[in-house]
Amino acid sequence: MRPLVFHDWRAIAATVTTLGACAIVMRTMWRSRPRIAASGPDRRHLDRYTRGLGVVHVLALGAPLVTAGLTLPGPPWALLAAGLALYVLGQALRGWAISTLGDWFQGALVVQDDQRLVESGPYRLIRHPAYAGGIVRAAGLGLVLDNWLSLALLIAGMTAFVAVRIRREEAVLIGGLEPYATYRRRTARLLPGIW
Repeated sequence: MRPLVFHDWRAIAATVTTLGACAIVMRTMWRSRPRIAASGPDRRHLDRYTRGLGVVHVLALGAPLVTAGLTLPGPPWALLAAGLALYVLGQALRGWAISTLGDWFQGALVVQDDQRLVESGPYRLIRHPAYAGGIVRAAGLGLVLDNWLSLALLIAGMTAFVAVRIRREEAVLIGGLEPYATYRRRTARLLPGIW
């Protein structure tokens, strides 16, 4: 059976409305801050990261069409509601992280001249809350798609790309922000007590 989001107009409307509202909020947040363009190796890394996540999302969206027998257990409407709730929760965590960092949140891996270490908001508990939010959001989309393969692709793909990005980002931060090494020793990357 195909996921609700592929054949029921109410599920389509709920999904498009939720994902669209989240996209508008994030776009508004990004437009309101100055950006530093990535260049050289950082630009190539960012391009590979973005393209790789795009491929993972395309494969995950296509998986339910090819593997219709891999539906998740549970009522489809409950999975859709849980998936949309997780998506919004992940987006809220990303938004909180971005707003806490303010202009220091950039796509480019750089330490700005006036940048200081931020340990408030979600950064009290984890070093990379925006990436954690991205993984939660990916899990939500996997539930919306109601397919084991989609869920696995989205969570594993997002986690793999984020792990590579974190390694590069932390090397830049350790080299550019003196207190970061101490902060790194007492906080988790994404999940307190685990990683």
